[in-house]
Amino acid sequence: MKIVCVIGSIGIGGGAERVMSHLCNYFAENHAVVYLALAKCTGKQYFLKEQVKLYNGINYKNKISAIFALRKILLAEKPDIIISFLTQVNISVLLATRFTNIPVIVSDRGDLSVKNKLRKYLRLCLYPKAAGIVFQTKDARNFFKGRIREKSIVIPNPVFVSENLLHSTILERKKEIVSVGRLDYQKNHEMTINAFARLYSKYPQYVLSIYGYGALREKLQQLISTLGLEKSVILCGNKPDLHERIKDAQLFVMSSRWEGMPNALMEAMALGLPCISTDCPVGAPRELIQDGINGILIPNEDQKALEERMDYLLSNIEDANRMGEKAKEIQNEYSVEKISKIWESYILSKVKG
Repeated sequence: MKIVCVIGSIGIGGGAERVMSHLCNYFAENHAVVYLALAKCTGKQYFLKEQVKLYNGINYKNKISAIFALRKILLAEKPDIIISFLTQVNISVLLATRFTNIPVIVSDRGDLSVKNKLRKYLRLCLYPKAAGIVFQTKDARNFFKGRIREKSIVIPNPVFVSENLLHSTILERKKEIVSVGRLDYQKNHEMTINAFARLYSKYPQYVLSIYGYGALREKLQQLISTLGLEKSVILCGNKPDLHERIKDAQLFVMSSRWEGMPNALMEAMALGLPCISTDCPVGAPRELIQDGINGILIPNEDQKALEERMDYLLSNIEDANRMGEKAKEIQNEYSVEKISKIWESYILSKVKG
């Protein structure tokens, strides 16, 4: 079987890129795989096996010409099935494959409340024409009705943490709070910084480390300076050894306004970190966290609740560590092998004989 996987970019930084790169490598063991990115990536990329044929960007001047360029490549490759990630890419692929008889599986992976009216209209018109639709959470699937929901399936992200770290024992945790995510509006890091600032006088020995790059770096650094926390709140950027760096932190915080299936939260839980997350759309945190059992959920964009729950876990280390130990169980339900097999089975069921 020949599979073509299409995404916007192959650069390091997004959860969708990471999952699709992994799936390409997994499928390449038994199938011919083509990985096609619409935009050329000139920076760091996720590792791809040499068996995976890569199109690192296609030549186009505007969105219309991009769809024709994409169609030309897809017709030349003659795939048995196409996998597409993210709304705008999904729309482009479905338009590019009209009247080709090539089955397409699309996957929405994030905020479903599309603001662009034309994109929203096209999604509602085109998704029913897909062979299959993959959502990451039940809430995301339930956002839709009719044919879109009927022909869809929920497949969560796998947990990407090395085996040696999954089974490592932490004897003593550092006085560090960590957060991981792009420095942008979605991740709402300013809420975590402000909550930490309110607690700092009670916990002056703690450091808040935020990992990730993004457009709001300068703005966040200004906030840190205004609060006088330059030595206690660190914007760490992206690190290749992220899991090694955060594995023994005392607390993980995710304050996102919305998420698909957040890899950062899943990985923190698998590492055994006590975790606090906003109960944000489209429902992934509440599917991952049983409040008070394997982590803590707080209302979306509620800084006071974040302060209170951070204070509780920093003051009750034994209870925090109990939640962290319970959170480790996520690694069994969302193992890479298990999720990859679900994807492969679903793909095979959509290939026309």
